[in-house]
Amino acid sequence: AARVGPRRLEPLIPAMMGVTIILLLLVWVPGVSYARNGSHRWLSFPIRWQPSELARVVAVLWAARRCVQLGPHVSDAWRGALPLLAFGLFLFLLIVVEPDFGGAMLLLLSYCATMWVGGVQWKHVSGGLLLIIGPALLLGATFVGYIRERLSIFLGDSTNEQVSSAFDAIASGGWFGAGFTQGTFRTAGLQYQQSDYVFSLVGEEFGLVGMLIVVGLFGALL
Repeated sequence: AARVGPRRLEPLIPAMMGVTIILLLLVWVPGVSYARNGSHRWLSFPIRWQPSELARVVAVLWAARRCVQLGPHVSDAWRGALPLLAFGLFLFLLIVVEPDFGGAMLLLLSYCATMWVGGVQWKHVSGGLLLIIGPALLLGATFVGYIRERLSIFLGDSTNEQVSSAFDAIASGGWFGAGFTQGTFRTAGLQYQQSDYVFSLVGEEFGLVGMLIVVGLFGALL
C-alpha cells in the first residue's frame, strides 16, 4: 500500500468495490463458501477468510473517493449524504444477513466516520446512523435468535457456558495472573480464547494489572 500510494490506488477503487461485492455474495455459494455455527461469513479459497474484513477497508476508500468527487455537493443532503448512506446501507445489509451484526455495524460506523471526515454534515451522518441502527437493533432483537441471546447476556438476564467460563478465567487470575502460557483455561481448551474471548486470557495469565494495562493502551490509542 505504501508503494502504490493513494494517487495510483484511486482509479482502482471502483473495481475493488465490484470485486468486494461479488465476494460478499460468494459466501452463499456452495463449494467456495464455509458455513459455521449457522453463519455464512467465510470463503474457503485460497485460505478460510471473511470478505467482510476486506469490505470494511474498501468501503472506507470508496466513501473517501466519493466525498472528493462530490466536492461542494458533499454537504448537500440529497446529492451528497443520502446517496452515500444508501450505498453504505447496501453493504451493511450484505453483511448483516450472513448473519454478522457486529461486523456490519463496524463497517457502517467506519463508513459514516469517513463521510463525516470527508465533509458530510454531522447531522446528516448521525441522523442516518440513527435511522439505520435503531431499526436494525430492534429487528435483530426481535427476530434474530443469536442477537436476542447476546443482548440478554449483556443485560445480565441470562448466560451461557462460554461466558461463564470466560468470567471464571478472569476471576482465577487475581491481581497478577497465573503467568504467561500458564493459564488452566487455556490448556483446558476454552473455545475462542484466542479471538473473541482473548480478554479472558489476559485476565487469567496477567491478572487485573494486565487487564488495566490493555484498557489503558486502548485509551492511549483513542
